[in-house]
Amino acid sequence: MAINEKLLDRVRKSMEGQTDVVEKKMFGGICFMVNGKMCVCIRTDEIMCKIDPETVESILSKKKARPMIHNDT
Repeated sequence: MAINEKLLDRVRKSMEGQTDVVEKKMFGGICFMVNGKMCVCIRTDEIMCKIDPETVESILSKKKARPMIHNDT
């Protein structure tokens, strides 16, 4: 399945003004690296992002959030 270009453009716009941002192909999608660390990744119609450990349970309780499963294709 192809990357959702509209979603990718929205993330690109949200990164405007950030310093040291690099786009890189990873995890079957396009990831945005900030200061050399993965911040956000677009894969098909999904956004994968790092979440503060203190709020992860609250985020995962939302309807469309799920943890990343490695090697999930």
